Amino acid sequence: MTVALPSLDAFVAELVLAWQRIALYQPGHPSRSEAIAKPHRVLAVLLAPTGELAIAVSRDALVTPDERLESVPARKLAAALYRAGVGIVRLRGGIGQPGLEG
Repeated sequence: MTVALPSLDAFVAELVLAWQRIALYQPGHPSRSEAIAKPHRVLAVLLAPTGELAIAVSRDALVTPDERLESVPARKLAAALYRAGVGIVRLRGGIGQPGLEG
């Protein structure tokens, strides 16, 4: 039986949802780490095959060599990163939960 890997789009959706949740709590509150735990687990699975993901940021999408993510969460994240001047996001194995919070 083959287990399907989660999609990058599913990770982005979980990450955006987690960021919305952690905004409700002060640093150090246990609910912050609980909120980021699920996207952290999904990311670990996504990174397992290669150890790194490189994602290009456009004004309205996140782009990898294999796909263009244009879901609502991906567009929101892309727009925020684009406004912050981010062109590429590199996610590497070993990233901890605090790294995703920030």
